[in-house]
Amino acid sequence: MTEVDVVDYLLSQEKELKETYNFYQSVLYALQRKDYQLFLKIVEAEYEGISEYMKTTQSTLKDFKSHIKNTLEQPYSNGVMERNNNTCKLIKRIAFGFRNFNNFKNRIMIITNIFRKRKRVMNFHSSPLNV
Repeated sequence: MTEVDVVDYLLSQEKELKETYNFYQSVLYALQRKDYQLFLKIVEAEYEGISEYMKTTQSTLKDFKSHIKNTLEQPYSNGVMERNNNTCKLIKRIAFGFRNFNNFKNRIMIITNIFRKRKRVMNFHSSPLNV
């Protein structure tokens, strides 16, 4: 029995679970496609069979639809900054304390690939072979 078969079996057992799952999948699909109009249609529609928890989620999505619109329409993301913050916290937790802040800063720069070794560029005009 595959995972799809298990999900299909569980959804066939209870109508509320099926409606809630379909609503969740619809919202997820609209967000992944970054289709705000589809997202609005899904969130604004009235669903009778979804669970109370999902109704709360639906009302929260309605409340924050202007923010969600900005997220879907703008190409900007703070994901890189969040990754760097998480990496710094992880280094701090693992290292348990550096004696020197510069060592801590250098470690962060090396791990996050901010600090790179400079490539050596050969200047052909000053080569010893050019006489």
